[in-house]
Parts: sequence; structure tokens; C-alpha cells
Amino acid sequence: MIQILFIAISLSMDAAAVSCVNGMSLKRIRIKNILIMPILFALFQGIMPVIGYFSGLMFQSVIKDIDHFIIFIILSFIGVNMIIQSIKPNDNFDDDRSIISFKTIFAQSIATSIDALAVGVAFVSMGVNIWFASILTAVITYIVCIFSLIIGHSVGNIYKNKAEIIGGIILIIIGTKILIEHLFLI
Repeated sequence: MIQILFIAISLSMDAAAVSCVNGMSLKRIRIKNILIMPILFALFQGIMPVIGYFSGLMFQSVIKDIDHFIIFIILSFIGVNMIIQSIKPNDNFDDDRSIISFKTIFAQSIATSIDALAVGVAFVSMGVNIWFASILTAVITYIVCIFSLIIGHSVGNIYKNKAEIIGGIILIIIGTKILIEHLFLI
């Protein structure tokens, strides 16, 4: 139980970091931000271990070789886009800061949950109750993402454009960190 709890917390950290960055880029947090963003992150963090679990060891060898590249590309693309959008002159900056597209949140949710897929495969050999582990991971991710979104929002309102640049850099750093960790483990 304790081991599963720590795994669930660990899996939620990438989603928490991205939620914080998203919060930094928002002028105001709307109810739909608090509902949609954490729910999508939690949903994918909960579903991916189940997919990994039922895919078994065969899928592990495929995803293990490319997951770091997928995460790096998605997070770097989103990060660079955030930096470009914050540098571009835009008269409607304050209006644009109240929306993060569903497509962006969806891509972030997938990117931050790919590691959970591999953990699901590991759960097979651990004899873990996948449904309990999956639900626990989703709940923890949801709670952590709400707090991260709010904290990021507070920081973003203080620093405005700079927060989006910092957020973009953080996403690129997270993607690079994951890529480097996986390349050195191969």
C-alpha cells in the first residue's frame, strides 16, 4: 500500500509541474480550468497504468525504447510555443491569458502520463491490484494538479509575460530531463 502510494505521488509530479506552468500562463482561473485540466491529467494518469498492465511485457519493450523521445518532443513543442506566444507582440495579451486550448491540455496529459504506462507494465510483476493503484494515482494527480494550478496562477499574475517564458523553459527542461534520464539508462 505504501509503495503504491509513493508510486502514485511520483507519477503525479510531471502533471503537477505542467499544471503549475499552465496556471502561470492564465490571467484568471475559471471553473472550467479547475475542472478540465486536473481531470484530464488525472484521467490519463489513471488510464495509462491500466493500459500498461494489460499490455504486459510485450508492450514494455516497445514503449521503453521511445517514450523519452515522445515526451521530449511534445513538451518541447509546447514549451517553445509558449515562449514564442509570450514574446510576440499582442494587444490582446490579457484576453489570451485566460484560455489554454483543450488540444494543448490533451497533449500535455498524454505526454505526462507515458511513464505511467511503463509503471503499469511493472505492476504485472509486482502483483499489484491495478484498479486500486490506478484510482489512487488518478485521485492524487487530480488533487496535486489543482494545487499546482493555483500556485502557478499566483506566480503568473505577478510576473505575467515572464511567467509564460519561464513556464515554456520549464516544460522544455522537464522534457530534456526525461530524455537524458532515459538515454543514460539505456
